[in-house]
Amino acid sequence: MVAPIVFWSFIALKGLLLLAGGGLTVISYRTSRRNENASFRFATYAFLLFTAGVLLEGIYALYDLQVHGAYELVGAELLAINSAESVLILAGFGLFFYSIYSL
Repeated sequence: MVAPIVFWSFIALKGLLLLAGGGLTVISYRTSRRNENASFRFATYAFLLFTAGVLLEGIYALYDLQVHGAYELVGAELLAINSAESVLILAGFGLFFYSIYSL
């Protein structure tokens, strides 16, 4: 079993990633509104997908703690949540690549 300090450190880091991703999303959105450039709009969507991946894993970890009373994800649950996060991040990278490529 994972020690509670490690679990809560994980949650704190996810929170910091969420703040950073949210900040980048807001800055990118404001830039896209100001410049009306499709590249910035796609970058905004990319940052939003990155942030959604981080949020998804953090929420699921807290959900697992509430439902199972465990501080660790194992087996199929871990594989499913990591796969979902990876899909969101991969889609974000695709959009980010497209936004840079289309400049």
